[in-house]
Amino acid sequence: MGRKGIRYSVEQKLFFINLVLKNDLKIKRVACRYHLDHHNLKRWINLYQRLGPDGLENSHTQQVVSWDTKTKIIRRYLND
Repeated sequence: MGRKGIRYSVEQKLFFINLVLKNDLKIKRVACRYHLDHHNLKRWINLYQRLGPDGLENSHTQQVVSWDTKTKIIRRYLND
């Protein structure tokens, strides 16, 4: 059985992410207006903030993160 739902391109995901981050709109408001699942939008934003645009390529598959990236994330977390 195939996967249900709509697949969004990286450009589309960036459009929705920018509405939230740059235009200071609420996640649920953007999701409702564009008929998105707000959990997906929140996940895309988290991936974008952690990994940049490359993190949005296949956000539905398990991400392989390099040791350097993991170390940066941990250091950033510990310094906050």
